Amino acid sequence: MLLLNDKTRSIHGKCIFDKESHRYFNHENIEVPAISNLLKHFGILDDRFYKPGSAQKGTYIHAAIELYLNGTLENYSVDPVALPYLEQFKKWKELSNFEPKYTETHLIHSLGFGVTPDWRGTTGNQLILVEGKTGGVRKWIKLQIAAQKMAVEEVLKEKIDQCYYLQLKPNGFVFRDIPAQESKVNASEVEALVKAFWVQRKYGEKD
Repeated sequence: MLLLNDKTRSIHGKCIFDKESHRYFNHENIEVPAISNLLKHFGILDDRFYKPGSAQKGTYIHAAIELYLNGTLENYSVDPVALPYLEQFKKWKELSNFEPKYTETHLIHSLGFGVTPDWRGTTGNQLILVEGKTGGVRKWIKLQIAAQKMAVEEVLKEKIDQCYYLQLKPNGFVFRDIPAQESKVNASEVEALVKAFWVQRKYGEKD
C-alpha cells in the first residue's frame, strides 16, 4: 500500500490522484486501475505502436487548453507544438457554443476504476462530456468515454446529456457524438471488464 506525498496528490471526494505516476488511489489508499490501464490489461488498448513523443505532445496540448479555459493562458508560455491545436480548439469552441464547466477532474467509480474526463460543459441547455484526442482515434475510445460518464454521474451526481470526442489536428478537427443507446452498451462492457479485473486480482496466481 503506497502512501502519497502531499506535494504529488490531488484529492477529489474519495479519489487520490498521484500526478507524478498518474495513478489513482481510493480513500483507503488502495490503488485502483485507470481506465486506460485496465484496457491495456485486457489487450484492448495497445500503445506499443504509438509514435515516440506523442504522449508528451498530448500533455502539452491539453495543458494549453486547460490554461485557456481557465483564463490564465496569458500568464504562461505555451510550447510551440501546442499552438496550432489550441487554435483549432478555439474554433471548435466558438462553432459549438461550448461553455466549459469543469476540466480534468480526477474521479474513482465505486466499481473500482479511475478516470479523468477532459472537459464538461454546456451547449445550449445540454450538459455534455467531451474527450479530447490529439492523435489517432481508436474503437476503445467509446469504452473510455462510457467509463468517464459513469464516474461523473455517480460521483458528481451530474446527468450527462450527450458524450462526444474531439479529435484535434494542426489544421482542423473532428467532432463526433456517441449515440445514447451505444453508450449504454459500452457502459455494460466497462462494468464487465472492471469486474473481471478484480476477480482476476482476487483469485489470480500472478501478481
